Amino acid sequence: MELRQLEALRTIVATGSFAAAAERLRLTQPALSHQIKNLEDELGATLLIRARPKVYASGGRTRAIRG
Repeated sequence: MELRQLEALRTIVATGSFAAAAERLRLTQPALSHQIKNLEDELGATLLIRARPKVYASGGRTRAIRG
C-alpha cells in the first residue's frame, strides 16, 4: 500500500468520479484506475462501487477514507 494510492482513493470519493479525480491529481484515468485496482487486489476487498455517474465508497469504508 502506497500513500499515492490512498490519496487517489480519497480524491475519488471526494469528487465522486474517476475522471474528476484524475484531473485533480493530474493523472490519466487509466493510471488512476490501475492504482485503485492494485490497492483493492492488495487488500482483497472492493473499495469503490462503480455506479454511473458517481463512484461510492464500499460499505463502512467511507468513514475511514473521509475521516
